[in-house]
Amino acid sequence: MITGKVLISQQQYIQLIKNTRNLMNSNDLSFQFGHRLYPGNYGPLTEALLNASCLFDAIDMLCQFCANASPLLTLFKEIDDDHCHIYFSDSCGLKDLYPFVLEMMMTAISHTGRWLGIKKQPWHFNFHYRKPVYFEQYQVHLGDKVNFDTQVDSMVISKSALFTPWKKGSATAYAVAKHHVKRSLEHQHALFVPEVYQYIRQNLKHAPSLEVVADAFVMSPSTLKRKLKKHHTSFQVLQDDARKQQAIYLLQYRGWTSEQVAESLNISDINNFRRVFKRWTGIAPALFLRRLESGQSMTSNLI
Repeated sequence: MITGKVLISQQQYIQLIKNTRNLMNSNDLSFQFGHRLYPGNYGPLTEALLNASCLFDAIDMLCQFCANASPLLTLFKEIDDDHCHIYFSDSCGLKDLYPFVLEMMMTAISHTGRWLGIKKQPWHFNFHYRKPVYFEQYQVHLGDKVNFDTQVDSMVISKSALFTPWKKGSATAYAVAKHHVKRSLEHQHALFVPEVYQYIRQNLKHAPSLEVVADAFVMSPSTLKRKLKKHHTSFQVLQDDARKQQAIYLLQYRGWTSEQVAESLNISDINNFRRVFKRWTGIAPALFLRRLESGQSMTSNLI
């Protein structure tokens, strides 16, 4: 392990976190983990981060190779005309440990570039859960641009901040390191849940069924269901999460109407979209938008 050639499983990683929490019961432990996560000792991945020429380079590495950089949470970036969004999804059934790992990852990403002398980037943070009692730790480690009850877990930054040059970075060294990361992953098994989730996200406009996804992974629907259950999730959970993230993004940041979102997700009609959106979020799309405009909680009063 000291040589960096021994890999641990997701479950071993989770157990390591649990053991540490038992030894150090502190509200800032997840954030302290995050401060120490990158650039780390991940071989060519670390070399790429050390030589990133801008924030986009670093974010691209973390998202493209999140099986190595973030094995417990899957990262997806969405870049539009004005912003870059990073969305987070559970890769292995974290359950009660999910907030801890999310806090850790958001802290790590928000401090990306500090090893090159780059100041903390102006990120905005969105958490789907309610404000915790130790909220002051979020302010200390993430700043004041933190929102809760947002239905999705994401980080948002202006697009212009992505491409501000990092003077100490090296485009050549970065490209070489990225090539070596790709080569090293040829000998590793991909993480199953992130692969399935990515396939669903990339094909949202076609609304792939369980049977279609199973066929894409060359297995029967029953085998796919069994493998997902082994990882403490299901096809319905992954599909709902991907569709909810996309619907909220299109409504909140692209200004699309409910009709446009329904069509993009291949949902048959607007009434059906309203029904499934309420199932995902607890509230109707129109109420979601009104609460968004007024700054109110995005969750149902019943939650």
